[in-house]
Amino acid sequence: MEQELAVAIGLDADPEYMADLQQQLQIWEAAWIGAAVTQQAVRRSQTRGRQQG
Repeated sequence: MEQELAVAIGLDADPEYMADLQQQLQIWEAAWIGAAVTQQAVRRSQTRGRQQG
């Protein structure tokens, strides 16, 4: 959404801004994936118990 807004107002012509925006999106995506994996591991441990071995 922010990327679409940047294009709409002409900020896509600023390569430094767009590179920073892309980096921020990658950081947020990695954090979201990490949180999702952690949540699944917690749920799994609650239902199946602690893994052994």
